[in-house]
Amino acid sequence: EVFQFNVSRDLSLNSAAAGFVLMPYDEIIVRKSPNYQEQQYINIEGEILNPGQYGIISRNERISDVIERAGGLTNFAYLDGATLIRTTIRSEIEQKQTEQAIGVIIGDVKKGSINIDNSEIKRENIGINLKKILANPGSKDDPILQNNDVIRIPRRLETVQLQGELLYPTTVMHRRGMTFMDYVSQAGGFTNQSLRRSAYVIYPNGTVDRTRRFLFFNVYPRVEPGSE
Repeated sequence: EVFQFNVSRDLSLNSAAAGFVLMPYDEIIVRKSPNYQEQQYINIEGEILNPGQYGIISRNERISDVIERAGGLTNFAYLDGATLIRTTIRSEIEQKQTEQAIGVIIGDVKKGSINIDNSEIKRENIGINLKKILANPGSKDDPILQNNDVIRIPRRLETVQLQGELLYPTTVMHRRGMTFMDYVSQAGGFTNQSLRRSAYVIYPNGTVDRTRRFLFFNVYPRVEPGSE
């Protein structure tokens, strides 16, 4: 038998419901309100006037909305280096692919000499174009925020880091007009083992650009302040 009762917001019952007598093995089921959702939060860090945690106040809240609520950017903000860090759940396919990759790697190197994260939860750096976001709030370049998102706006960096198969990996000052090969030269140049056609640049916002091949020449990517 099924009995239904209306419970008011203050948890009070009418006289008929209040007098209902429970019997052994009865089950009381309280459904969740379809419109209820726990408060969700995002964090904004770096060169912002009021950094910290902010509650998401609407389902379509975007990066531009939170920056406005946080008072805007400081004079030292490096817009090209802004990053959105998002926590996601790995699918079963992703976890299986990672497990297979670990098996292959362990077959080639000594077990324990590598550390690969195969947890269910992963954090991803999503490159954003903060200049376009602020110039055109609400556009397709202005993503909708999700719970636990982190907006990170760094201070402008004036250096470029060089590493890998270089004679002298180092960090040098960024200079306007310098090319990819100019920076490689400041690290002593390529080694005999370097794969020049596979050289790439990681930008401060997390995006990557690779070397391309045109006819018989390598076309190297541009280098911005704070690049690696």
